[in-house]
Amino acid sequence: MAITDEDVKKLKKVFVSKTELRKVVREEIDDALDEKLDAKFTEFKSQIFDHIDAFAKESKDNEEERVVLSHRVSDHTDRIEKLESAVFATA
Repeated sequence: MAITDEDVKKLKKVFVSKTELRKVVREEIDDALDEKLDAKFTEFKSQIFDHIDAFAKESKDNEEERVVLSHRVSDHTDRIEKLESAVFATA
């Protein structure tokens, strides 16, 4: 009993060919890698934004401190000038 062409056609309908199997496996691997890469990228992006937020807060705090110190220096300069004019005016 030999396998006929009709039998081969029936078997092709039932079983997956090597090419089709490779295609399906490749698609599954691609999908799995895409999901993994998306998760890693999302995590990386989150870490970057956390660092940017910290940097922005520090920068804002430094700017506020500079404004306060600038005002204090200006106030000290005014006081020193008044003292100098009082000291040197009487001398």
